[in-house]
Amino acid sequence: MPIIQKITKAGKELPIELARYLRRQYPAFVTRNLAELPTNDVPVFMFHTVEGDAFESQLAYLKHNGYHTLDADELYRFLQGQRTLDKPSVALTFDDGDVSWHQVAQPLLEKYDYRAIGFIAPHYVAEDTPKTQGKAWMSWSQINELHRSGHWDIQSHTHYHDHIFTGSQLVDIHDPSRVANPLGLDTPWIYQEGGEYSNELPKGHPIYAYSSRFESKPMYLPNASFLDDCIQKANSTAATSSNSRDFKKTLKLFHNQQVKLHKAGRYETQEEQHQRILLNLRTAKETLENQLGHEVQHLCYPWGIGSDLSVQISKEAGYISNYWGSVRGRNQNKTGDSPYHICRLKDDYLLRLPGEGRKSLLDIFKAKAKRRSQTLDIY
Repeated sequence: MPIIQKITKAGKELPIELARYLRRQYPAFVTRNLAELPTNDVPVFMFHTVEGDAFESQLAYLKHNGYHTLDADELYRFLQGQRTLDKPSVALTFDDGDVSWHQVAQPLLEKYDYRAIGFIAPHYVAEDTPKTQGKAWMSWSQINELHRSGHWDIQSHTHYHDHIFTGSQLVDIHDPSRVANPLGLDTPWIYQEGGEYSNELPKGHPIYAYSSRFESKPMYLPNASFLDDCIQKANSTAATSSNSRDFKKTLKLFHNQQVKLHKAGRYETQEEQHQRILLNLRTAKETLENQLGHEVQHLCYPWGIGSDLSVQISKEAGYISNYWGSVRGRNQNKTGDSPYHICRLKDDYLLRLPGEGRKSLLDIFKAKAKRRSQTLDIY
C-alpha cells in the first residue's frame, strides 16, 4: 500500500504533516530508509515539554547508534564551513522554558552525556521555584543550574513569545476560564491604556485575527473606547448568562453593532513595527546575558515562524543565527546554508534517523495521531 494511503488511515489529525510530506519538506532520512546520515547534514529536533520514558528512549537510540549532539555555536560553525564533523550529529532544541527541562530532561542529558539548546522567553521566567509537578515555568535559579551543568546552551526565544492581532476580523470573545494552554502562550498581546504591553486580557475582550509577532504582519490596534464598551457589555452579560455559548453569541452581536458606531482601530506604522520587534529581541538577549553571564547570539522564533523582516531586525539586535520550524525550500542544514534559516523537525522524527531500532514512518504518524486525539496542548 502506498505510504500516503497508509498515513491517511493512521488518522485525520495530521494535515500539516501530510502537507509537508507531499511538498517534500522532510529530509531524506525521514522519507527513505537511509543506511547512514550524510556527514554534511545536521538534523535539528524540536522539543517542548519532556516526558521521561519517551525522552530516554530517544537519547538511548542516539547513544546506541553513535550520534553526537551540537550546541548552537558548534552548529553555527558547521554551517559556516568552520567545523567538520567526524561522526553523525544532531542538535536537540527545547522551546519556551517548561519546568520539565529541569525535572526530567536534565538528569537524562547528564546520564547520556548529551547537550541541548534551550530557547528561553525571559518574560515568563518564574520568580520562585515552582512547587507543582505539572506544567509550569522554570525559575532563574533553575535555568542557571541548567546553564552551569554544561549540558545546556541557553539562548533566546524572544522576550514575550507573542501573538498579536493582525486584522479586524472578530474570531472569538476572550474568556480566561476557557484558555486551554497552561503556560499562557496562546492569548494575544495588546498595548493597554498607558502603553503597557500585556496578554492578561479581561473577560469579554474581542479576539481578532492573530499570528506570531515575528511573522511580521503589522499589528492591529483596536480603538480603546470601543474595547471598553465591549468589555463592559461582557461584564453585565456574564452576570445574567450561565451558558458560555449564549454569552459569546450576545457579545459578538453587540460587537458587530458597535463597529458601525466607532472607528474600530488602526494598524501600527512600519517604524512602530520595526522598533517594537527590535526592542523585543534586544530585551530578551540582554536579560539572558545579565542573568546567565554568557553571550547570547542565537534566536529561535516562537511557533517556528519568522520572516525576512524579522531576520533583518535580528541581525540588527546582534543575533548570528535564527531557528525556525519548517523553512520553504530547505529541509536540511548543510555546510554553506544560511544560519538565519535553520530548519527543525519535531522530536517524533528522531527515531527515523538511520540506525538499529529505527521506527517506520507509519508508526510515527500513528503515534502522533493517537497523542493528538487525547490532547490539544502541543507545548
